[in-house]
Amino acid sequence: MLAAQVLNDNNLPVYGCYIVGRMWVFITLEDKKYAFSNAFIVDNDDIFDIYRILKSLKWHIEQRINIT
Repeated sequence: MLAAQVLNDNNLPVYGCYIVGRMWVFITLEDKKYAFSNAFIVDNDDIFDIYRILKSLKWHIEQRINIT
């Protein structure tokens, strides 16, 4: 994410996610500050939260594409 931030050089937040087994964690990097979500476990109702987050990220990506 740090490399993406440097290479993009546009002062926009960088979003990421990592998955370990059934656990999903979402991360945001803005300037030199980062935040990460609690772990979402695919085995329970968290799957609906994961879907909601991915859908929101898709919307943000589409907005960036429409701006440029």
